Amino acid sequence: MGVLGSSGTGVGPLCHTLVQWTHPAGNPSATILQAASARACGGRESNMPSSARILYRITALAALSVLVVAPGCTGFFVNQPTTMSVTTGANGGGSSSFTVAQGATVKLFATATYSSGNQDVTSSAVWQSSTPCATVNAGNVKGVGSATGVTITATLSGIGGSATGTVTGSGQGLIISSVPSGPTFTNLTTATFSATSNGADVTSSTTWTSSSNIVTFQNNVATFSGQGLATITASYVNGNNCSGASVNITVQ
Repeated sequence: MGVLGSSGTGVGPLCHTLVQWTHPAGNPSATILQAASARACGGRESNMPSSARILYRITALAALSVLVVAPGCTGFFVNQPTTMSVTTGANGGGSSSFTVAQGATVKLFATATYSSGNQDVTSSAVWQSSTPCATVNAGNVKGVGSATGVTITATLSGIGGSATGTVTGSGQGLIISSVPSGPTFTNLTTATFSATSNGADVTSSTTWTSSSNIVTFQNNVATFSGQGLATITASYVNGNNCSGASVNITVQ
């Protein structure tokens, strides 16, 4: 590109550049540039004070810069992920379900899918747990209290993915019992379970689950519909506190 002259009007080299330049896409906006170049090169500017001529030159150069940069503007936008997966292995490997013992930690990985391929975004994703029975920090899930159906979610640029899992263990201060008492129960019968936390009855606020479909729950009442082994898990959440307990039973 020509440089503003240091003598006379100083517009000759600039005019030469502006008049000969053509927008590569044939954009009609070039008309604006031509108009600016006409003012910069024509007699109208020559009749104006030097300060006005400088202003015209700056305007023309600004118009030229915009038209040159515009075709490549898309390159300034950050590539956005289309999907996200959360697994026990890096780069989408492993499983989308996990099991972690109370007091232990399991590592989860977040993999984002872009138009250019997959990328490990474990360290940059925002992590969240569905329950205080498990905490998560940069993909590291720590078991706090016994619970099932724990959902761990990773989000990046509005795109999220999740893994579900179970926290096993005896819980924190939660005691479970049943009528009739276990750990052995008779098939095709029922049992009523209860839970206490620090001496308080929290049965109605406790979630009851079974590791096997031979035991199903309706609130805190268990129905035994098959013979075999099962683990009964109770999870109690109160604000940011979590208590849980598990018991192994036999149905015969």
